[in-house]
Amino acid sequence: MADTETGIKAKVWDVPTRICHWALAVAVTCALVSGFEDKLDLIPGTSLEWGQVHHWSGVGVLMLVAWRLVWGIVGSETNRFWPMITRLVGLPRYIRRIAIPEPVARAGHNPLGGLVVMGMLVLFAVQAIFGLFADDDIFFTGPLRSEVSSSLSGTLTGWHKSLGEALPWLVGLHVFASLYYWAVKKRNIVTPMLTGRAAIKGGAPKLRRWWWGALLFAVVSAAIWMRLYI
Repeated sequence: MADTETGIKAKVWDVPTRICHWALAVAVTCALVSGFEDKLDLIPGTSLEWGQVHHWSGVGVLMLVAWRLVWGIVGSETNRFWPMITRLVGLPRYIRRIAIPEPVARAGHNPLGGLVVMGMLVLFAVQAIFGLFADDDIFFTGPLRSEVSSSLSGTLTGWHKSLGEALPWLVGLHVFASLYYWAVKKRNIVTPMLTGRAAIKGGAPKLRRWWWGALLFAVVSAAIWMRLYI
């Protein structure tokens, strides 16, 4: 039986969610690095360029975020947005207790964590969409650039660059929050995103099978690919 001190060890994050989390971290990092790199040749002697890396990492971000948004509606219990939204009513109380150790909590995102997750997904989605129409006249042209006017493309390119400059701070804040939870809240929120398991209060959440997430990702990715390239 669970208690308030140790809880029970249970599976809280499904395989597709964990893969998406780390794949998104890699894709966003590649997009940021390539976006701020002014060299054209990525590896001397090859045809690979920073513009290509930025292009494909951006498409990867778009596919992963699109999948995650759908998964937030039909996916596992701990991934759904509706519980995150309903928990926002407890945000003020949670913030007041932000410095109190909480080694064991209920499965899923706390009010602040849920808000951050939804905010990051929206920002990543907006940034990726802006990039589809961007054109910096140097090394990158979005796959949908030809579908908008030069004026609109210029505006979206400016927003894409401005938001890109803010994203490293957002990513850094996310890393800092993970360290803060480990040091102050006495909770390791990184390992569960690797193993899927954590000590929680209450019963284990209902998780979707991995193949359901994989099938959904294939459908979402195929739809995006066809829209961009076919």
